[in-house]
Amino acid sequence: MASSAAKYVIHAPRSYVDYNRKTGNPVFLALAAKNLYNIARRILRAVNQRRASPRQSPDANNTDQEESRMQRFEIIDKSHDNETLIMMTFRRLLGLLREIVPIRPLGDTTPTHLRMLKLEFWYNMIKIANENSMDFLWYLLVGFGALLLYFGMLILGVISAYPVVGDSIALSQHPQCGIAISNGSQSATHFALGHKYFNDIARESRQYAKSCYDLGRGTSSARAPESCSFFYEPSIKYSIIDNDTCPFKFGNGSLCLNGENSAYTLTTGSASSLLDDVSKLVADASVLGINSPLSYTFHRSITCSPLWTDGLIYSFRDDNGTVTFQYFYGNYTGEWSCSSDLPYCTFENKLFPDMNKPYSMMTTSTRRFVEWPWTPIFNVSEMYGETATLILVSNFGILYPHESLDPIFPANRTGGDGWWYNSQFHASVLGCMSRTLVCLLDSTPQRCFNLTGLGALDDSDLDHGSVRSMLYFSLLSDLEEQLRFLLTESLDAQSLLSGTTSAPLSPTQWKVETRQMFEALLARTQINARNIARGVPGGEELPDQRDLMQPAWRGVCTRYKFRAVGWKNISVSRFLAEFFAGASEEAKKHKGWKVVFAWFAEGREGGQDIWTHNLAWTSFYTQRVLVDALARREKLLERCNRQHSMGL
Repeated sequence: MASSAAKYVIHAPRSYVDYNRKTGNPVFLALAAKNLYNIARRILRAVNQRRASPRQSPDANNTDQEESRMQRFEIIDKSHDNETLIMMTFRRLLGLLREIVPIRPLGDTTPTHLRMLKLEFWYNMIKIANENSMDFLWYLLVGFGALLLYFGMLILGVISAYPVVGDSIALSQHPQCGIAISNGSQSATHFALGHKYFNDIARESRQYAKSCYDLGRGTSSARAPESCSFFYEPSIKYSIIDNDTCPFKFGNGSLCLNGENSAYTLTTGSASSLLDDVSKLVADASVLGINSPLSYTFHRSITCSPLWTDGLIYSFRDDNGTVTFQYFYGNYTGEWSCSSDLPYCTFENKLFPDMNKPYSMMTTSTRRFVEWPWTPIFNVSEMYGETATLILVSNFGILYPHESLDPIFPANRTGGDGWWYNSQFHASVLGCMSRTLVCLLDSTPQRCFNLTGLGALDDSDLDHGSVRSMLYFSLLSDLEEQLRFLLTESLDAQSLLSGTTSAPLSPTQWKVETRQMFEALLARTQINARNIARGVPGGEELPDQRDLMQPAWRGVCTRYKFRAVGWKNISVSRFLAEFFAGASEEAKKHKGWKVVFAWFAEGREGGQDIWTHNLAWTSFYTQRVLVDALARREKLLERCNRQHSMGL
């Protein structure tokens, strides 16, 4: 388990760790301006402190001098005008240059730039240099040194405007990187373990979505709980389109219960302009932790609506009196399939015992690699990455404290005791159309692929191949795969149950369920990417597993970035810039610069050498560079030994 204390390590340069860093952003400019202000204020404070005692009249006392000095400090401390501070500094530098080169004769009012055109000007310059060569050289060095110091501080200030201790982004290099799948063994033990394996991933996705997604707005890393701090982006942001166009076309109309414009869409982009402008595919591949300069983006959306049931659901009673419902939304031959040979029959279930329980749920879809295909009665455009999912929900036998007009969770009859229940015996039908596309925006022309087309691309280019494989397998899980293992556990309404009674539902509970399912699907996409790069937690228990990772895809193992909890990046260049830009502080006494030095003192105790590490203070006076170094060193060594003997 990682220690709670922060551990600081040096990672790769940030320009490699995060290709999406934008220089020149407002935050950087604000930090740079603040840092430059502090540097300029520090310089002026020191200069004013040195010159803060102007010549006073003979009767001026020390109190007046101290008040004058404190007033100057207060003006500097309270000044927040960067331009004023910089102008003051330049004026002092110009004043110094005037002292260095006194080339204006007494009484001469000719502008300097005109006098520089005369030979007399340069004659005086050479004469001054010859007569006072050492002074001239000294002042010239001081002047240029001041300029270099000033601009050097500006440069260091800009560099040190970035924090020395940065974020916790790290690049993964995990030994269990791979794409693990089961061989599909049908033995009871292996089958149960395989289902538990996929059930755990679906449950983790649902729980992560509930903790780290905020109704479509996403959770920022600054306010995310600790459980949301692993992924490079805590959540994938999405938008909601209400009253969208129904995607379930049937004949001349649509199957949406409330009309042509009653669908509910959740999308990482803009579904209405999906086919017209691929730049609206706003989800960048980096939100999944993919670290690459290639401009891959992906689009994931679902459009859901309650579907018509009139004329599409029929009840049958056999000779034993058993009531059976059949749902006609397209031919299907898998689990819950119809026992009759009627065309377009999708599901069949019995009123008892199938529907006589708190909630029951059945799902099917047109997704790839399904064992039992479903052919819906409406069109599905696989070219644009569409996958249809049919969800049947029954709430027969559940009591609600209020009437519910929700078409998927109806409660339209009361027994007069304050409880409401569903009077229809058959299940309600929710249809969802999912879309998944991957686009490369920096190609000419811009190209988009569905998952089938993406998987068929040539992977000879290792850079593109590794990114495509990560996107392909991360996006491969669709809505039905997320639902089929959890079934009613995936419903928010299920969490409101207590036995056969329910807490009040939302008036549009089906939209609440749709939003929660989509958030779980986005979280599943994040978790899939993590499992590829970092290995599946508990994946070693997956029976008969095999790794689909191809040599051309192996680059994904070092292209995944995440937030290493408990560790921080350190920028060496910024650390050095911060050190040199901020090592000097204004003197608090002796009118000097105060610097901290670490001294190592050697002593002997019991015949053994002992090294002690103490901090000692010294001062560099403004009038001289070195201050009694030998004498002070002896005193410091004595002080270090004394502190060591006292156990400090």
